[in-house]
Amino acid sequence: MKVLILFSGGIDSVGLALHALESGFEVYLLHLSYFHPAQDEEAQVSDQAAGQLALRYPDRVTYSNVPHGIKARGMFRVGARYTPMRNLSFLGVASTYAVVYRCQEIWVGATELDQADYADCRPEFFGLFSTILWQQLFDIRVRSPYLDGDCTLTRAEVRESGVSWFSCYEPKFGEACGVCNSCLQ
Repeated sequence: MKVLILFSGGIDSVGLALHALESGFEVYLLHLSYFHPAQDEEAQVSDQAAGQLALRYPDRVTYSNVPHGIKARGMFRVGARYTPMRNLSFLGVASTYAVVYRCQEIWVGATELDQADYADCRPEFFGLFSTILWQQLFDIRVRSPYLDGDCTLTRAEVRESGVSWFSCYEPKFGEACGVCNSCLQ
């Protein structure tokens, strides 16, 4: 099976890539860069992690006009950055790549904790997007293996893998801030 992973270079997307490779899937990574405080760190570590995993990107897509984002209202209020409907936009681009590369699934690294802050990180959202793809006659499923329970790889196991990752919404001089919800998860 071919899988396209929305790949930020964060610990969750690196975990998905490790899980997909361990499961024997053919893996494509897609990094979408947009204006936010960690964009440079994410781009750098995404390249490093892809190389360490012996994977290459189908492409890197850059959004130059996406607003910086607003603070979320969920349970992790401190540092939760929210770009409204970001995953809708990302999945639209990912769908094009998935069709071209004949992928059967698009994976998103959303976790249980993400659901509180981000409506577009919920299984219902991914299910609706899959329905839209199916109605367009594309047999592509959008899923989050962490939410589905298929990926049980822990963050500790990702850390132990030695693959580079960076998970912080508000880095200071290239270092994780230690207080945003991404750092605290």
